[in-house]
Amino acid sequence: MDIQFIEGVMSASYDKLLTPSHLKSFEDLSKRQFLDLLKTHEIGRVEKNNIDLMMLEEEIKHKEFLLSLIDKDHLIFKVLYINFDHLFLSNLMKSYHLGLKYQKLVDNLSNFDELRYENFIINSISGQLDLEEIEFLNNLIDVTKNLDAQSISDKIIMILHQNIMNQLNKKTDKVIINYLNTETTLLNVMLLIRSKKSNRDFQYFESNILGGGMIDKHILIELFNGSIEEFGKYLSLHFDSNLTDAFKHVSNIDFLSTINIAFDKYMDLFLEDMSFNNVGFSPVIHFTLLKRKQLRLLKEKYYQIKE
Repeated sequence: MDIQFIEGVMSASYDKLLTPSHLKSFEDLSKRQFLDLLKTHEIGRVEKNNIDLMMLEEEIKHKEFLLSLIDKDHLIFKVLYINFDHLFLSNLMKSYHLGLKYQKLVDNLSNFDELRYENFIINSISGQLDLEEIEFLNNLIDVTKNLDAQSISDKIIMILHQNIMNQLNKKTDKVIINYLNTETTLLNVMLLIRSKKSNRDFQYFESNILGGGMIDKHILIELFNGSIEEFGKYLSLHFDSNLTDAFKHVSNIDFLSTINIAFDKYMDLFLEDMSFNNVGFSPVIHFTLLKRKQLRLLKEKYYQIKE
């Protein structure tokens, strides 16, 4: 794999992103005009007028683009697509254990052979899987049994994250590690907040802490015994005031939403720092995150249209 070639292709791809003036043109439109303008910019590739499908198709197009440059088994895909892996497996396990209707939400954006996994879990068809895949799914079934929906979700993200950590070595691209540490920290922060807000016990929190990140596990364990406000004060050692100020609203009903918005702003700063680094896999991560940010922004603009 020629990393310099990948750097060059990714650097040239920034021209495919929408400019601020392009994004501005999506304002003051009807939903019909909005969708038509998306098609003008070749965003999505479905004929149906469905914003969610169009954004999903755009994610698929981007992944296919990356797969044309990078081997599908490279660690970068597990790191960048862990949320899609998590969504896919969580839906499968919730369907299996809780009797919830299975909803196909990611459509081949995970790193798994989704159809074969679905057939195994939903239709009990095992002949399409190899022994390693069957062992993985059977273990997943076992460790998520007798859990509620949130516990299943937390357990699966921990398993996926640990699989990534097991593949890290001295040769791993430093930018990948930096991004992984940032995401791990944010996930652990949210785990602590959600655990406190939903009155989860210490054992639940400790068993679901992700390894790595900017905050050591023993510190997180100590912080769990304090208040969420005290946790926010500690985070000032790692984050700027845009995030820590959000902890002034702990008692608000939309506190978790406020924290997520603060995290988004923090990631904007992370992206800005990454824009100055065009070495290794930095352009791949940077471009992918920018692409997703634009897709989220477009969806927000669309759903804000009142008709």
